[in-house]
Amino acid sequence: PLIIPAILLHDMGYFAITDKEAWNRPEVRVTHMQEGAALAAEVLARHGYAPADMRRVVGMVATHDNPYLGYP
Repeated sequence: PLIIPAILLHDMGYFAITDKEAWNRPEVRVTHMQEGAALAAEVLARHGYAPADMRRVVGMVATHDNPYLGYP
């Protein structure tokens, strides 16, 4: 199941947030998801995931905070 790598990789972009006090600002959350998605793509490619599976996992990582932010 692709949810497993998505769960493991979903917060990798947190490192990109230098001001942890700004965590609740929507643009900070979006940055964290975008950075995490880029890193997840690299990790998945190194581990031989098929392109379609990579797209699905990266998509999950790239949008995992959307409900919290009120995005569809």
